[in-house]
Amino acid sequence: MTGTMLKKSFHGQVVALALLVFGDALPGSVFVDEPILPIPAEHGQEEPSRTVLGKRLFNDTRLSADDSISCATCHQLAAGGDDGRVRSLGVGGTQGAINSPTVFNAGFNLAQFWDGRVHSLEEQVDGPVHHPVEMASEWPDVVAKLKADSGYRKAFDEIYADPDGHAIAIRSFIESLAGAHPELAP
Repeated sequence: MTGTMLKKSFHGQVVALALLVFGDALPGSVFVDEPILPIPAEHGQEEPSRTVLGKRLFNDTRLSADDSISCATCHQLAAGGDDGRVRSLGVGGTQGAINSPTVFNAGFNLAQFWDGRVHSLEEQVDGPVHHPVEMASEWPDVVAKLKADSGYRKAFDEIYADPDGHAIAIRSFIESLAGAHPELAP
């Protein structure tokens, strides 16, 4: 290990120890050179109505083609934000090629999915919905099902002017699952 590597490693250990001892009392400048920063307290605290709508969508099986699975099927909040399987199951019980990553603190990921193919939670939402093994659906079909629900129509009309409000709402909910105690999230 070079001297520079030792110095950086030691600096990281000192910062980690200081975090444990002093918590939020440390000035933000302490973390300027760190690759991973502490989770900011204000993250994921967007307009509450968006988060509530996103939670409802996250748990709605109508996002899947056969109305059998929701985001929460593979991302079980009570089980660490994933399903604990080696390979997650999609519509019709079809086994996927990989397991589902946790949704806790997902808003801080540099990229989404195991292969990093998208860079935002809003982009990520399309993946499982369109994937033939996961939800096997298309947004026009999902939106038609949701429009048939007067509660959804009212919520979307009040909160969003954007036709892609579903992706924003789900992102808002997932971003609320942040912090040292994500089990306390809404």
